[in-house]
Amino acid sequence: MNYSEGTVSRRGFLKVLTMAGAAAAALPVLAGNIPAEAQGGYVTVGKLTDFKVGDYKRVALPDGTSVYVAVDPKDSTKVVVLSSSCTHKGCVVLWLSDPKQFKCPCHGGIFDQNGVNVAGPPPRPLATLPSRVVSGNVQVNA
Repeated sequence: MNYSEGTVSRRGFLKVLTMAGAAAAALPVLAGNIPAEAQGGYVTVGKLTDFKVGDYKRVALPDGTSVYVAVDPKDSTKVVVLSSSCTHKGCVVLWLSDPKQFKCPCHGGIFDQNGVNVAGPPPRPLATLPSRVVSGNVQVNA
């Protein structure tokens, strides 16, 4: 690069731009400041005691979407997490605790309590999200 004449070659400019971009991208990683949701990692959605066996509770995620969480009936130290998005057109399904099923208000799709599609147009079950319980906190991999 020749700065003495007040001009920079195209190659020199691109080199500096690339280095600056790499430094900017690496800074949050080196500082450890990337939030879990930006890393595609686990986010805490509540305490295990906030949820019941077999009765789903809808919780919001940091990205604006939501999921349904219930204590796993097979193991009370774990949870089951289902997407709230209908697999037909993406509408938010509703949990109905009396018949123990999810219903899509848009096109009438019905899912059983395990998220399996049983009626209507949804082509597949509700997505199950990875989850874990750490120190009594329920975390979802969003």
